[in-house]
Amino acid sequence: MLIFAHEYKRLVHEYKRLSREYKRLIHEYQRLADEYKKLFHEYQRLSREYKRLIHEYQRLADEY
Repeated sequence: MLIFAHEYKRLVHEYKRLSREYKRLIHEYQRLADEYKKLFHEYQRLSREYKRLIHEYQRLADEY
């Protein structure tokens, strides 16, 4: 019975450790998802600006 109790405590300890690691990974995933979202919006903004500049360049080239 003592061996079973020792093994049970070890498994509980391992479960708690894995639970903490899981929570840490979820938090890291959320942080990275937020960062990706921010970078994607910046990419979209720059893409629109690039297209606007190309259009402006073509308009100016057509005038000359």
